[in-house]
Amino acid sequence: MSDLLSPRLAPVANASRVFGVVLVWGGKIGRTFERDADNEQREVGLRPDEISVELAGPHGRIDPRAVGEAILALDKMVRGVTGDQPASTAISHLAIGSAVASIQTDQRRVDALREGLATIATAAEIPSGWSVDSVAALLDLHRTGKRGGVEAVGLRIAGALSDIDDIVAANAKRSIGSTRTSLGSVRGELYRYNGRQRTAALSQAGTLKIVAVYFSIGLASKVRSALDGEVEIWGEVTRNVYDEIESIVLEGLEVTATPKAQVALDDVVGLFGAEWTDGLDSVEWVRRQRDC
Repeated sequence: MSDLLSPRLAPVANASRVFGVVLVWGGKIGRTFERDADNEQREVGLRPDEISVELAGPHGRIDPRAVGEAILALDKMVRGVTGDQPASTAISHLAIGSAVASIQTDQRRVDALREGLATIATAAEIPSGWSVDSVAALLDLHRTGKRGGVEAVGLRIAGALSDIDDIVAANAKRSIGSTRTSLGSVRGELYRYNGRQRTAALSQAGTLKIVAVYFSIGLASKVRSALDGEVEIWGEVTRNVYDEIESIVLEGLEVTATPKAQVALDDVVGLFGAEWTDGLDSVEWVRRQRDC
């Protein structure tokens, strides 16, 4: 039977079970099973208060950072949902094969996330009970799909799997107005010049956040001459939902501190004087050191 049709079994990292496996078909996450003390196999279902994040991909190939980022994103999603009490979360299940992690929280938040995922899959709106942080965390979860070995990302609630795909991510971005433009300015160190694409980057003062800089051909020489210097630039800025500047279309630039002077070889020749080598030139001095 071909590999795409053959189920593959991988151990579950859950010490409370005698033996557990994740059933994976062709790199896609399937159902989870466990064996009891009598070696009887039974399917394991999610508890009503559990949410499972599933990263599909070949066994042994998923970037471990994707798993950590996915768990943190799911935790952030849950905590961003409104509830009667502060959110409480706990990891309840971990598995390998592809990668599966489940967390427990209160039933109200589980229901709000399940209903919200159905909403955001078809509409660019913040689901009822969700916050901007929940939607931003959904985008974080989608980005884990860019990690090595990850082929798909999903959230499973009460047996239903929701794909966190490009359509969901696009709706999420539009729902929170993830970018907005206005006139503004930003200070920092200018670097990483690309004359062909007319782009540069600025390390923002105080935050070290990287801001993308776009400029016209008429400003290219001014940008190039200011490289590695402290500058203040202004123009049309794009901000994210947290009001942080993501990029700027440059209209003007002022250098506030010149780049640190680069030391040339000619600047240090003869700096120590002849007495350092007993009057010998450099070749003779090195030869004498070797003969010592």
